Amino acid sequence: SSDLSPTETLLSLCTEKRILDFTQHIDSLLNKGSIRKLGEASYSEVFLSSSGDNSTVLKIIPFNKSPDQVDQCAPSAIVQELRITLAMAPIKGYIAFHSCHVVRGSFPSSLLQFWDDYDENRGSENERPDFYENDQLFAIIGLENGGKDLEHTELRNWEEAEDVFWQVAKALARGEKEREFEHRDLHWGNVVIKRRMEEEVAPEERPEELTLQGLTLEEAGVAREEQSNLEVALIDYTLSRAWCGDFPGGQEYEFMQLDDPALFTGKGDYQFDIYRFMLGLVSDPDVPPEEQFVDWNVYAPKTNIFWLHYILNILLTKMGLSRPAARGRYAASEEEQEAYKRLETVGRGIDPRKKRFGGKGAGGGIQIETAGELVQWAVEEEMIWRGI
Repeated sequence: SSDLSPTETLLSLCTEKRILDFTQHIDSLLNKGSIRKLGEASYSEVFLSSSGDNSTVLKIIPFNKSPDQVDQCAPSAIVQELRITLAMAPIKGYIAFHSCHVVRGSFPSSLLQFWDDYDENRGSENERPDFYENDQLFAIIGLENGGKDLEHTELRNWEEAEDVFWQVAKALARGEKEREFEHRDLHWGNVVIKRRMEEEVAPEERPEELTLQGLTLEEAGVAREEQSNLEVALIDYTLSRAWCGDFPGGQEYEFMQLDDPALFTGKGDYQFDIYRFMLGLVSDPDVPPEEQFVDWNVYAPKTNIFWLHYILNILLTKMGLSRPAARGRYAASEEEQEAYKRLETVGRGIDPRKKRFGGKGAGGGIQIETAGELVQWAVEEEMIWRGI
């Protein structure tokens, strides 16, 4: 109910409804297995807790008790991210939710040790978290370990790049359909990829076997899409928007009011242009920017298309895959050439920098407004076998 304090609202969404002691909670995890630091964000530290074959990513976020502590996350922001995480978790292509706890205390010495190991080996941009008082509160969100982010994934060929693209597009399409979801911050650190061991794909399910078993080309194609060696998931919904009306603790729609001007002034990477495209999409062109109030609760799924174009751009230019040669000594296989060509075609079709999406030769000036429409178009164009 609205009478709850922000911290009580957060607890209502947690696995345990009471505040735990930080050190005791971490000790109980260490009794069952091991922990190491995995990464960091500006407001959080990320650890991996492993026990046997099971592992959980722990996102540890300090939050403030009073709004005047501006250097810490507000509990309401954590509620927003947590509700979206809970809402998206059951949908294919989104990271699974394991647990959430609120803990109190200074940073446990064991975690500081793992923090130092990481700092020594990889270097940290965060301040060493040894300055927290005994009454500091933290949220610990436990998520599935989805693998490496796209930035640190090695793709073997263009077929894998194409596979990643359509898995991301289909995830967004499902999100739109089920939750009116927009990610709004889908840079290459927020797409994670797990490579399944080759042994996990049963021999009779491998594509080359399927065509031998009297399957039609289409059936074999569908099977190949379903049998990817890569499992792709979207993470980090800090800026996202989604319908969360069936979860307690907040409004019908969760979203972040993107009112930090710095978000829209970044330079040097296509990622920063995407934020400006988003702003342009939801702004009134007749009102000067400084007088503009933008309501970011609006459903504007074309933002998903902007981010898909960014991801496509990354796949085409930043993954170290060279353009497949059509002939000569290093000629690529036909599959490779076709996969590359299809990606290029999609890129032309959804480029927001063009005055009109998709000029000549890209589906005849296709108007694509949502990830769902893109997936549907790709099925009709026989770029992919199956939609969502």
